[in-house]
Amino acid sequence: DVSTGQCITRLPLSSYGMAVRWHPSEPFKLMVAERQGTVSIYDLVSCQPIMTLSTLGAAGALVDADWSPVNNNLFGAVAGNHSFVWNTALGSEPQESRVVHNDGAVKFRWCRSAEQQFATLGYPPYHFKVHITGSQKV
Repeated sequence: DVSTGQCITRLPLSSYGMAVRWHPSEPFKLMVAERQGTVSIYDLVSCQPIMTLSTLGAAGALVDADWSPVNNNLFGAVAGNHSFVWNTALGSEPQESRVVHNDGAVKFRWCRSAEQQFATLGYPPYHFKVHITGSQKV
């Protein structure tokens, strides 16, 4: 509650929470990414998930996720050595999945000004890559 500063509700997770991001333009939507590969979008008015997506089958735990500030339907995550991109307007299956770092990825961030660009950060020897959705170019 904004006026009292009290917690309004708690939403249970089935594994460690790895990322939490507000929807860029809808303050009552929240994306929560869990280590076991579940990404849920919650309606904070009803405290219910609107959509649940998954990286299950990825070789490794989900470690980060981000919501695009340019296209509110896009969000992405990294799990194991893969990146995943979803377009919620098209459904719950990933729009694309690709190997981004052979030794594993640790961060995923959307470009703040270009809809199709995102960056990932990999494990040692710590390096980053810039990607364009729909393209295999790095």
